[in-house]
Parts: sequence; structure tokens; C-alpha cells
Amino acid sequence: ITLIERPLWSTPEVPMYVVDQGPGSKISFDRLEDSVVVKTQTIDAVVRDLEISKIDFIKMDIEGAEMDALAGASQLMESCRPAIFMEWYEDNFKCFGVQVTDLLTFARKYNYQLVATPQLFEIHTELHLRMFMATSGNIALIPLPLTAP
Repeated sequence: ITLIERPLWSTPEVPMYVVDQGPGSKISFDRLEDSVVVKTQTIDAVVRDLEISKIDFIKMDIEGAEMDALAGASQLMESCRPAIFMEWYEDNFKCFGVQVTDLLTFARKYNYQLVATPQLFEIHTELHLRMFMATSGNIALIPLPLTAP
């Protein structure tokens, strides 16, 4: 495991402000009192810089920034197709301008199946996703087999 002390985002080098308070740490695009500036990094850049050839699994719990982080992983999604486990709570992601259906769109784009965990219920529609979000927010994105062109 390699700790990357930079926020994952859709584009690199975006300045963010961090106040390190352990589990109560804060991060913002706006300057915070007692904050330090850190710059974002993309998942694709981390994979490239560390010369990682294969990733099978990604676990994300980044308080609503998951879609922005995954937007910076397009090369990884196409080359390695890792399984992804994440939380999906509207209260967390709506502040980033993300919609409930963005996760469904992402899954369709990269040919993934959304699965509610621990129930192992397949999510195919916005209604299914909203029903699931009312009880739990743990989601697995499982790569589906690719079909030949």
C-alpha cells in the first residue's frame, strides 16, 4: 500500500486547502483557517507515476468526491477494469454537483454492474438506486465481460 498525500480529482494540479485534524480533517476549494495548500492528482497519473501495471480493486470513501476521482481514471477503467467499492450518499455528493444518475451513467459507459452491498441486489434503474440509498450506501461496481466488436 502506498499512501498518496494528494486529493484525487478529475484533473491534476488543482489547489485545495486542507486542515489536518485526523478523522475530522477538512478539505475545500476555498481557503480555510490554519489550512495548507495541496494539489490534486488523478488516479491515472498515480498509476502511471508509480508504474503500476494492474489494479484489480479500488475502495473509495471520499465523502462525495468519488465521481470526480473516477473521472480522472478513464485510462485505468479501460485497461484494467477494476472492481470498485464505494459509498453513495446524496448528502455527500450533491455539493459537488453530482446527480444520483451519474453513477448509472458511469457504469453504463464502462460496462459495469452496480450491486448494492451487503444485499447483493443488482441496481439497474434510478428507482432501484434511490430505494437502495434510503437504506444503505455501499455500492460495488463489478466489471461485466466485454463483448467482441
